[in-house]
Amino acid sequence: MPERIAPSCGCLTDGKVVRGMCSKHYFQYLHSTSKENRTPPPRFSRDFSDFVDQTHRNGCWLWLGPTDRKGYGRWSSAKHGERGLAHRISLARVSEPEDPSLFACHHCDNPPCVNPAHLYWGTVQDNTRDMVTRKGVHNKGVHLTHCNRGHELRGTNLRIVGKSETRKCRTCDNHGSREYAARARQGTRLVDRQAEFVDSIGTPVVAVLDAPAAVGVSLSTVRRAIERGDLTVHALGPKYRWLEVAQLERVFGT
Repeated sequence: MPERIAPSCGCLTDGKVVRGMCSKHYFQYLHSTSKENRTPPPRFSRDFSDFVDQTHRNGCWLWLGPTDRKGYGRWSSAKHGERGLAHRISLARVSEPEDPSLFACHHCDNPPCVNPAHLYWGTVQDNTRDMVTRKGVHNKGVHLTHCNRGHELRGTNLRIVGKSETRKCRTCDNHGSREYAARARQGTRLVDRQAEFVDSIGTPVVAVLDAPAAVGVSLSTVRRAIERGDLTVHALGPKYRWLEVAQLERVFGT
């Protein structure tokens, strides 16, 4: 599990976060607080506000309930008919998005924050521009308007990829995917592996995969069998070598 910040104690931990605390501070809390003075566990709370700590020094409202791997709060309530990301639900309670496809973005760049004053509705591009302005982050190509082939980087043709939020051209990506699929259908990848195997035994052509007993046998398996001496490579002129079918049947079975 990746490291994240426990919102209540502020510790960086790769373990569980309980009541907003890392394991160390949670056990300290249990030993130093009597049962009568402990707050009810968040899982027994019935209202959204019971999961929120509004005492953070920078004005963030920290989510104390369940979180995902990225640190964003999760909220589910059959009573209120709500289910999803806590910060999105918090913002939706104040102002509904004009477009359901919009994201709830953070001005504070603090994933567990659910303070509506720190949130706004925006697109992925809006969030990226906000991050660049706030942090001074200069991602590769963030200011480019067109890709190397001249396609405009905007709208549906713009892809934001990975944590670095790299900007990619969807048209070029789709073209590359189609070319890769075409090569795969033609079997060029298998040919490349065969050529590598043939080069490893010093011959340009090998007929081992044409034998019935070799169907489904990988090249690496055949190579290891040759190295162990279970298979004998026979020379047939300077350019061709072949493997005995009887040996294939004995080693791999039919």
